Amino acid sequence: MKHLNKIVILLITTLFIAGCDNSVERADKTVSLVQENVTSIVNELTEIQLAEGNLQAEFESTIANAGDDLTYFASDDSPIQQNIQRRKEHLTKLEEVRGELDTMIEEFSNQADNSPLPTEQVTNQITQLQELSQEIVTYISDYRENIETESIVYKSIANPETDYSSFFAVFDRVSQLHTTNQINLERILGYFEPINAQLINFKVYLANLQESN
Repeated sequence: MKHLNKIVILLITTLFIAGCDNSVERADKTVSLVQENVTSIVNELTEIQLAEGNLQAEFESTIANAGDDLTYFASDDSPIQQNIQRRKEHLTKLEEVRGELDTMIEEFSNQADNSPLPTEQVTNQITQLQELSQEIVTYISDYRENIETESIVYKSIANPETDYSSFFAVFDRVSQLHTTNQINLERILGYFEPINAQLINFKVYLANLQESN
């Protein structure tokens, strides 16, 4: 009987350890996927910023190619409109990556009760990720609206009635649009450092658990 009890205890212990190993592996995989997703978000935002940084040069290139015919500003083939198109494409990619983030947040939440990670830290991380996701929604929504206006503003230069005053008014209007985009961007950027720091802490914590098992 004692021998049977030892076997039962051994089986239960083995199953418990196996269950712990599975939960650790699952948590580690989720953390890794979130890290990759956050990196993808940063990459898309960086591409948008790089395109914005090229605006001046591409505006000047559009002027050079237009010569005396400013209708070129209305062409989708003009450097300035191509710049706008690139940013639209990165906004679409950013939206896709944000959707993936929401899926990972849901996975994180589903694991919360049985996660080997500290409950309070997991809860805080989920909250941070949810807030980041919402800020990205706002950024994309406002940016899309602003970039459509930006495209129209640049195309207005092609108007035959454009004079010196209206030409330079374009810069003021574009600057206003970019200010809104920048404010939204700064709200997003504030989340990356604490989120990444916590993800690294999770990886270290899980690595230590795996070593101890």
